[in-house]
Amino acid sequence: MSGMLPPADRTLKDILVLARQAAAQQKHHYLGTEHLFVALAADPVCYAHVYIQQQGINPVEAIGHVQRMIEPGDGKVLWEGHPHTPRFDVVLNIAHDIALEDGRENLVNEKDLWEALLEEEENLPVHILKRMGM
Repeated sequence: MSGMLPPADRTLKDILVLARQAAAQQKHHYLGTEHLFVALAADPVCYAHVYIQQQGINPVEAIGHVQRMIEPGDGKVLWEGHPHTPRFDVVLNIAHDIALEDGRENLVNEKDLWEALLEEEENLPVHILKRMGM
């Protein structure tokens, strides 16, 4: 698959489910960019996973670095649901703008989310990827 990226088949809803699972594994009751990164990069056929590999970085190692940088939660629920961090909301807004620019109103996909995460370059996963040579 060298040089070719897979199609961005996963929808925003699909990725949010995976991000919630990543948050639950860390015992976090919020969604942050670190959870979004894990959701995007963990699956070997996912757009972000292949993109990271093409940059010469092992996606599993990158995920490990991100997970080690965040403290595990204590499992206490402070509010209902999984609210988003402010930076996560910024990434979602950028992804929506990318989809709109591509003529896909309300059809955000995994590529849009990945590009938005990279564009909002102040998030932890992007800092770690840069340190790893991306």
